[in-house]
Amino acid sequence: MMLRTLPRSSRRAAGFTLIELLVAVALLAILAVLSWRGLDAVIQSRERLVTESDELRSLTLALAQLEEDLLGTWPVKNLGGGIRPIRVVQDQGGAGGAASQSMMLVREIARTGRATRLQRVVYQVRDGRLERGFSEWQHSAGSGGQVGGAVQSLIWQPILMDVRSMRVRGWVNNSWMGGSQLQAYTSRNNESGGQDKNDPYGNSAYPNLPAITPTTPPEVAENIRAARRIADEQQDRMGLSGIEVLIERTNGQRFLRIYSIRD
Repeated sequence: MMLRTLPRSSRRAAGFTLIELLVAVALLAILAVLSWRGLDAVIQSRERLVTESDELRSLTLALAQLEEDLLGTWPVKNLGGGIRPIRVVQDQGGAGGAASQSMMLVREIARTGRATRLQRVVYQVRDGRLERGFSEWQHSAGSGGQVGGAVQSLIWQPILMDVRSMRVRGWVNNSWMGGSQLQAYTSRNNESGGQDKNDPYGNSAYPNLPAITPTTPPEVAENIRAARRIADEQQDRMGLSGIEVLIERTNGQRFLRIYSIRD
């Protein structure tokens, strides 16, 4: 009787050893950890990109709105009547009491098929936010208003968060003007925000001319006002043609933008 050898494929297969299983499990664990860390890094990067994208979008929209409002002031100036549509005011509304500035504007809003109207706009930093207030403009709209406090009839909207301060300079007669000098310049015969309660006669805007006081005779006061109008006309030959806005964020970032306010 002849014996046959079984084919190799029919033999019982040998299993993995314990060491081989432990090595396989360790490799799988390492791959899982690496995959998790890689996925976590991707998620964190995405969150940072989304946050930075949202902040950039908010900043872009805020600066674009400011540009639109400033461009709308130029037609108002051309209306005449002594209207100065831009006023810059010093205040302490910045985050942590930081020195900041506010802008009060009178701008034109053109509507297709409807009469052109004027709008009063105020930009100020309050409680760490850059806010924009707006309302219909009337000749007496700002007689009692004051930047830094509640202004009746203005509708406020925050347009940029985490803002420490806003500082403004103006391009006047081929040079930059800022601080109290710009405030005095833009406050003369201004209709965008009313008269300064501390200087109701506007004397600070005309340091080289006689001051008007409650005891000034009417005829003398009228002569002083005439001299002021002449000084205004001389200044307006070049006038305020540009605005530089510096926005400082609470994280230390600064954004500088220069706007032309002429057509």
